[in-house]
Amino acid sequence: MQESDHTAEGSFYSTREPHLPIEPDVVQAYMGEDEVLTIQYKSQFVYALGWMAAEGLGYPSEKIRVIENETGGSFGYSVSPVTPALAAACTLALGKPVNMTLTYAEHQHITGKRTPSNTNIRLAADGNGKLQAMEYHISYEHGAYSEFTQSLLTKAHYFMGFPYSIPNVMGIAQAAYSNLGYGTTYRAFAAVQALTASEAIIDMMAEKLDMDPFDFRYANIARPGDLNTNGVPYNEYPFEEMMDMLRPKYKAAKERAKARSTSQKLCGVGMAMGGY
Repeated sequence: MQESDHTAEGSFYSTREPHLPIEPDVVQAYMGEDEVLTIQYKSQFVYALGWMAAEGLGYPSEKIRVIENETGGSFGYSVSPVTPALAAACTLALGKPVNMTLTYAEHQHITGKRTPSNTNIRLAADGNGKLQAMEYHISYEHGAYSEFTQSLLTKAHYFMGFPYSIPNVMGIAQAAYSNLGYGTTYRAFAAVQALTASEAIIDMMAEKLDMDPFDFRYANIARPGDLNTNGVPYNEYPFEEMMDMLRPKYKAAKERAKARSTSQKLCGVGMAMGGY
């Protein structure tokens, strides 16, 4: 950091986000004819739901069967076995079949959310605009439960600085409990929080260098032989080809934005990169 010509740093927040499916949770639970506790639910994690709920229910996981109900969007919150476990507990307590249909307000209270994050991040580049170093500290406010926290923390180090070649990286990821909505999986799980900070600091560095954000990214994307921020090769290196395809579209978009801009209304073009 100290030896580089330019540094940029900032602090960024990514929000808690509720899943907003059209249908709230609907789940059935009953004892099958073979004495296996049966749950019907729109789970995204059918084979794990039983053993995730078993300990809380005090019931052996091998005696729990999960049947997938009709499903539209996958909705990451359904990885967490909250509503099906409640219906199953009622069936065990009553000895009768149970149908549980939540109101939308109940659904929003009980289901997990995308975990909010705060990130401090610093980037360094040389006089030619080549990235030299990155350091960051990302903290997640994970609510009342720890499920999937390890995955969230691990994936932070996959996505921070993706898909660039940065030779020196130091990062810390941590999570804390709180009394607010608990965190669970959500589309592009763990990528959103990291890329919110990572791509914003890339834009800030491009501005500091007086480079077009597209050109700055193009100069620093990983190419064959470059390592990712964990020090191993990327699985694929499609970035240069993708940006070559994008360049004329980006140029045309900038020209449209300039033509549409007035003294009262400015138009612009932004870009961001990411992966999963």
